[in-house]
Amino acid sequence: MNNINKILGLLFPPFCVHCEKLLDFRDESALCPTCRALWEAEKKWVCKDCFKASEECECVPHRASQKIKKTFHVAEYDPTCDSVVRSIILSCKDHNYKSVYSLAVCELEEVLRAHLKSFKNTVITYVPRKREKVLKTGVDQSLLCAKELAKRLDIEFVNAIKRVGGGEQKSLDFEERSENARLSYEAEPKALLAINSRNVIIYDDVMTTGASVSACAEILKTMGARSIFVLCLGRVYRKGRQIEENN
Repeated sequence: MNNINKILGLLFPPFCVHCEKLLDFRDESALCPTCRALWEAEKKWVCKDCFKASEECECVPHRASQKIKKTFHVAEYDPTCDSVVRSIILSCKDHNYKSVYSLAVCELEEVLRAHLKSFKNTVITYVPRKREKVLKTGVDQSLLCAKELAKRLDIEFVNAIKRVGGGEQKSLDFEERSENARLSYEAEPKALLAINSRNVIIYDDVMTTGASVSACAEILKTMGARSIFVLCLGRVYRKGRQIEENN
């Protein structure tokens, strides 16, 4: 198997997900040293809502559902900026590169372990992607990350929410996003027993206004969830401008 991996590495050499520089065929880090340094810097942020440092912030966006107890994110995300977190998120949306997903999940696991000291009676679910996007790219990035996190944290993965419709979110204001999100998701009836009286982590790769995770949180509460936490790779701080990235 090692020889096969070496051959594949030589034929299809890995590259940095941000700057696209070729890496050594044995390198599985997804980032070159320069971009790794940039990434470490991006993870050091101060929340623009609670003004706490990254390792302390657990605040819920002021317009998000009151059903959400805490939110955690790895980095600030500006879709107009050529950042490392943007490269990671877009790569996960469009491809199934093992090294990139491994990087993302490692960072998410680190954030969760730093903020939640116990995972007893806790399950993880995700905000499902639109079916058309999954068919186009072949991946649901949040599903893959949530399943891998469940393995690493030794907790149960539950497919608790199903996508039932809804339009694009990117050109909508908060009220329109909230209504669109409300129409986009429904509870998965088979998951009722797995959710009832459990703490639930909802994973979504990007949180913009919090409309999608809020809609999912409301559904999970009706299913009997005890406490709800939101986890994401990037959080967008909106200042009145339109967000251009697709969900």
